[in-house]
Amino acid sequence: MVCAAFALGCFLGVVGPFGSYLNHGTLTRIGYWIGAAWVGLGLYGAAVAASRRIAPAGSPAFWCVLAGSVLIASVPLAYLTRSGALLLWPTLRPVLPGWMGWYAQVLEIGLPSTLAGTLAGARLRRPAIATASPAAPHTPDEPAPPSSEQTIRLGPGVLALQMEDHYVRVHTRAGSALHLMPMTRAIEAVAPLDGLRVHRSWWVARHAVRQVDGPARAMRLTLANGVTAPVSRANVAVLRAAGWLAEASEADRAGADPYSPTSG
Repeated sequence: MVCAAFALGCFLGVVGPFGSYLNHGTLTRIGYWIGAAWVGLGLYGAAVAASRRIAPAGSPAFWCVLAGSVLIASVPLAYLTRSGALLLWPTLRPVLPGWMGWYAQVLEIGLPSTLAGTLAGARLRRPAIATASPAAPHTPDEPAPPSSEQTIRLGPGVLALQMEDHYVRVHTRAGSALHLMPMTRAIEAVAPLDGLRVHRSWWVARHAVRQVDGPARAMRLTLANGVTAPVSRANVAVLRAAGWLAEASEADRAGADPYSPTSG
């Protein structure tokens, strides 16, 4: 990403968008845009990380939260880039756009590049997807090969299921893998496990929960593999009725781990 920001800065320094091609000193202009790109990388990278903590990555809510985070991160970036331009080219002060105009220019570059970079990064990080292969012919004396749904019957090894578009990410202690199937079918595939659908995009096994944090409007479950699963406000009552929150309170008073693998 640092190299990509460097390349983007060089490109913008040569092209000179928003009239910056008129600024004297080609190398100075390139250096300014490289610095702006690196500062933007840090600010927008923090916005992406914060968005992933608020909403499940890849969900429609995530992209809405990310867009809002970019709007916020663009405020300090606009201030820093405008101040840097005045420091390098003080004679431009009478012709520079106002703060709102400058902020709009920052968004014109920052918003699409952040959204595109996040989407490209998600596709590059996506592991091999487990899909169902056509069933092979078999005789009545031979058992049928397992279907895609049967292949994820991992028993106690499954910690959580996370919906990502048309896929379901199966979290285990060893890592995670994507399966092409609906969320409801994935939950059916792990039906023997004691668990609850705590969010529209999350199902969590009871034995996997290590910690419950946050108020009802922003509750989170920390799982045995360190992954954090959000709890929708509507499902807080479901967890309370199932005894999950009561167990956590009793364990806190006793000073024990409320969701050890042997509890529940």
